[in-house]
Amino acid sequence: MCIREGRDERGRLLPGQTANPSGRPTRKPYLRLLEAAEACGARIVVEVPTRRARPVSDLPPEAA
Repeated sequence: MCIREGRDERGRLLPGQTANPSGRPTRKPYLRLLEAAEACGARIVVEVPTRRARPVSDLPPEAA
């Protein structure tokens, strides 16, 4: 039976080992931009668009 590196005989991770061999993912560019702006004292406001129940149209319902 082959034991994978960093795991015990049951396949569990050994203390101090990580399950992500490629390491921590890189930070997204927009996150770095927001962090830099916040460090300069900028006030950051994020607005989430509301979901409309139905599409808005200039046509009457019977014509649409």
